[in-house]
Order: sequence, then structure tokens, then C-alpha cells
Amino acid sequence: MKNLNLFISKVYYILGLIAQRIKIFPIAIINFSKAIELNPNNSEYYFARGRSKSCTNATISAIEDYKKAIELNPNNPKYYHCLAMCCFMIEDFQTAIENFSKAIESNIKKTAGLSDAYAFRGQAKYYLEQYKEAIDDITKAIEITPKESNYYCMRALNKTNLKDYKGAIKDYNKAIKLNPKEVEYYFFRGNVKDNMGNYKDAINDYSKAIKLNPNYVYAYYLRASKKYYLKDYQGAIYDYTSTIKLDNTYTLAYVEKAKLIFENNQNEALELLLTALENCENDKDNIFTALSFVYFSQNDYKKALKYADESILFNKDNGTGYYRKHCALKALGKQDEAREALEKANALGYEETF
Repeated sequence: MKNLNLFISKVYYILGLIAQRIKIFPIAIINFSKAIELNPNNSEYYFARGRSKSCTNATISAIEDYKKAIELNPNNPKYYHCLAMCCFMIEDFQTAIENFSKAIESNIKKTAGLSDAYAFRGQAKYYLEQYKEAIDDITKAIEITPKESNYYCMRALNKTNLKDYKGAIKDYNKAIKLNPKEVEYYFFRGNVKDNMGNYKDAINDYSKAIKLNPNYVYAYYLRASKKYYLKDYQGAIYDYTSTIKLDNTYTLAYVEKAKLIFENNQNEALELLLTALENCENDKDNIFTALSFVYFSQNDYKKALKYADESILFNKDNGTGYYRKHCALKALGKQDEAREALEKANALGYEETF
């Protein structure tokens, strides 16, 4: 009877693997569970079920299966690796690091997956802001698999946080050489050049990213901001407009475009901000302070005060909102309230324009 159960459990396991391979994960889980019922001491059954659960976003349940597999066989590096990946996915980075370390330690034969274990342990350290240690791990991954472009990108991100911009660019250059069609590499390299104040070069990289992906919203937005710094105002307006066309909820694109067109056409700027108010949910305090500024410029002090108050209601730490409230109250002759608002603005910090 025991041998029969072992045989049938193997059949269910094979059926589970077939379902897993063709990505019918719920069926795979059912079959792996039946295999486990008949043979609860086979670590591979728990591991296989854990993998299928991971693919259905049942991460916590998958973690329990991986732990059981490790309990039955504590010397298999792939068990620790998959457990670590699950911990990584739920942002339990410290536990992920511990299990990637175990995966590395138990990988005596240096089988496939060792470089990924180093790389993802490094990435977990990145999220814990342990940038130097992350670089060490990712460098080991590169030594094992020097043609994996993502590793260079990972290392570059850590170098950027350490302000090693030249080192970061060198890594992005290598990543691009290995995979010249990966949009993110150009975008991230552009961000580094932006940090260095090389706005023209940053624009070139954002343009390359846009060429590869014409719907890349963030690239349009950041390219617009660099064009603004270089006083290419029409180019900036074009890119902010493109950003809004691709994502009509992008608050800051509306606000920045409104700033640019305000001087020549206050009514158009006002209309744009009111449209933003209808479409956007995030960062609405920026819209309210901008509206307060525009209405103040048009001598409509009551509306200026209304939107300044809305800004503060949305974000009580918005110093610019208090400053706009101060300006409106002062214009309305409410000097004591205006003084209080200015004190609050000074305490929080503010910008005089929107």
C-alpha cells in the first residue's frame, strides 16, 4: 500500500508539473496538494506547490511551502532562493537577505542561480540603503555572469545613491552596450546626467528612451523640466503637453505647463489648472496653490483665499499654501490673520510663485 501511495503521489506530481508548465497554476496546486497528501515527506512537492502559489500571488502561502521544503531538505539552494524572492516581493528585505545568504552558502557546486542570489541580495540591501554592501554583492554577480545587463543597471542605481555619478554612467554604458533596446537604461542614465547638471546630455537620453517607447510618460516630463532649465520654453510646453496627453492625471505636468503659459495667457493657465482639478487626485495642493496665485494676480482675492485654504486642507504642511493665504488676507485688509499665516509659511518654508 505504501509503495502504491508513493507511485500515485508521483503521478499527481507529474500532472502538477505539466499544469505548471502550461501555466494552469490552480490545477497544478491541486495536483501537488494531492501528491503531498499521499507522500508528505517529499520536499520537491512542497517546493513545486510553492512555485505555483508564487505565480498566483499567494506569496504568504508559498513562503510556508518553501519553509516546509527546507525543513525536509535544508541543503537545497533553490529552496532558500525562492523563499528569499518571496520575502523580497513582500518587502521583508532583511529576511530576504538572510535566505539569499543561505542560498549562496548551500550552493557548493556553484550551480545556476548563484549570480542571481548575489544580485538580488544586493538589491535587497539597496532597499535598506546599504549601498556599498549592495555594490559588493552585485559585483560578484557580474563576475559570475558578466553579460547580464540588468546587473550593471542594479549596480549603477547604488552608485547613483552614493553620488558616484561617473561610475554609474560607466555601468549604464555597459548595460546599454549589452542590451541597447532596454528603455530604462537610457532613462536612468539621463537621471544621472541630470544630477550632474548635464541637462543637454540628459535630454538626449530621455529622447532615446522616448524613441524606443513613445508612450514613456516620465521621460517626457523630465525632458520638459530640463528644457525649462535651458530656457527652451516652447520645447518644455510641448513635452508637458505630451505628458498630459499620455496621462491626464499627471498633476505636476499641468502645474508646470501653467507656469510657462501664465505670463502670456493668464486665462489659458487658469483653464488648464481647473482641468487639472477635475482630472487629478494626487498632489492637489499644488493645483490649489497655483489657482490661488492666478486668482490673486487677477485681483480676485476671495477666490485666492478659498484656494489657499483648500491647499492647506489638503496638505497642512504646505508652506506655500500659507503664504498664498497671507497674500490674500493682506489684500482683503485682514492684517492680523495675514500675519499669522505668514508666520506659519515662514516656519514651513514656501515659494512666492506657484
